[in-house]
Amino acid sequence: MLEALSQEVLGDPTAVSLARAVNVAKRRAREHGIVPEDNILAVSQTTDTDSYAWRIHFGPKFPEFARGGDFMVDVDPNDGSIRQELWGQ
Repeated sequence: MLEALSQEVLGDPTAVSLARAVNVAKRRAREHGIVPEDNILAVSQTTDTDSYAWRIHFGPKFPEFARGGDFMVDVDPNDGSIRQELWGQ
């Protein structure tokens, strides 16, 4: 399956940018002691006046049993740099 998708995915700049952002955010989450695989991952775009960023959100799998712990990372889609980190409640 991976082989069949490789050329198509690698040729899509949005897919490559998003994959880079998820990779960067997962690395930062691990640096903070968060296990990405133990969280629900949500992706959205945030905008400011002239650009956007990928917002990668790590939240608890069972939020009704957890309070706090949400972690969000905004990643620049062009170079993969982290614009900001946010902690939710």
